[in-house]
Amino acid sequence: MISNKRKKELKRKPNIIDVARKAGVSQGTVSNYLNNSAPVNINTANNIAAAINELNYIPDSTARSLRSGKTRLIGIIIPELSDPYYSLMADGIAESAYKNNYSIIIACNNYNYDQEKIQIQNLLSNNMSGFIFCCGGEDENLVNLIIENDIPVAVIDRKIKDEKIYSVEIDNFKSFLNATTYLIKNGHRDIFYFSEPLSTEILKDRLNGYKTALKENGIEIDESKIIIDKSLQKDRPYGGYEIMKNLIKKNTVLPGAVISTADAIAYGAMKAVFDSGFKVPQDISFIGNNDSYLSKFVNPSLTTIRQPIKDMGEAGMDMIIKLLNKEIIPNKKLIFETVLVERDSVRNININKYLRSGEVK
Repeated sequence: MISNKRKKELKRKPNIIDVARKAGVSQGTVSNYLNNSAPVNINTANNIAAAINELNYIPDSTARSLRSGKTRLIGIIIPELSDPYYSLMADGIAESAYKNNYSIIIACNNYNYDQEKIQIQNLLSNNMSGFIFCCGGEDENLVNLIIENDIPVAVIDRKIKDEKIYSVEIDNFKSFLNATTYLIKNGHRDIFYFSEPLSTEILKDRLNGYKTALKENGIEIDESKIIIDKSLQKDRPYGGYEIMKNLIKKNTVLPGAVISTADAIAYGAMKAVFDSGFKVPQDISFIGNNDSYLSKFVNPSLTTIRQPIKDMGEAGMDMIIKLLNKEIIPNKKLIFETVLVERDSVRNININKYLRSGEVK
């Protein structure tokens, strides 16, 4: 028969003393493990984790934050989550946070940067331990406001001129220069460009990469082939579909190729080509950007610029944790490489020319 004292013990929530007793360590060691405030031997950490799991111990984060002034919460500022690009980046951030015993709060601004300011103020009032800005706007004043409050900040794929700010980036200019050059090497000269509004430096860099590739190959820049439209910012597949459909209606000759700033834009545009009775890549070629997981499954599979999106998210979170731990970070700007993934949506016009002339058999 269970005593009343034992019944009370079973009813009450386990506490840090119970965890320490179960793991065979001191309360201070458990506290160091929970707060990441001092190194804990890997075997000891495993014993503590097992004790926490067995006891179903849930740390009182509110009490801990009041004592330490730290919430172990990281505020994530992101434009949207419906696009696989942003959700994959958030996934990378979340994985790194979980490994290091941090939690994240995501503020999605839907490209409304006035709303972003309000979100930041709200998060600041909730005592965030750090902030990560993913893509979107480039208001350095907002970032500096957080830094002035002695809160670590990192930005991901969001070009900031201030060299004091820690960032994770890719070379967008080089990525689009290489992608456009690839189309040209495959015999394309009539190349259209689909983009959302140029509200950030990274979008301007992409367009400049496209233009530079044309110039370097002696192709005149035709502004009518550069389609910049707000519909390509959020409703990307629908926007790509409508723009391509209208192009086909207006022109007697199809564009030779299209390079777009997002895979989702290309998906919509490709469907418009099919619905109009044409084929990809036989009639028109496409290159996307991001290498979304759907790109290999659409038919034909999409040639695209692969960005290490999840790795970038993890790297941004790792930066914040190192800053919180007062670790030295040698390079404030971490630049990842992109890769052009060749699939089936680009036609090699040169080969077809050779076949017609009898030079290739």
